Amino acid sequence: MRNRPTDNSKALAAFIDGLTLFGIGYSWGGYESLILPAHYHRSFPVALEGPLIRLHVGLEDVDDLKADLSRGLDTLNA
Repeated sequence: MRNRPTDNSKALAAFIDGLTLFGIGYSWGGYESLILPAHYHRSFPVALEGPLIRLHVGLEDVDDLKADLSRGLDTLNA
């Protein structure tokens, strides 16, 4: 089943939902930090496992963004 959620996709969704500073969406030139689940193409030269995310880092304080991602990763690893 191609579109059936896996444990990885559920964990990734929980990670993204737990972030407070990163919004969900594509960047259209804005200043805010954004995150999206990403997909890589078969032509990508490296074999990858697990979830992949795309980050657009905005103008928020760097330490605040690091702390937000750290909390999210703690959720992902739990």
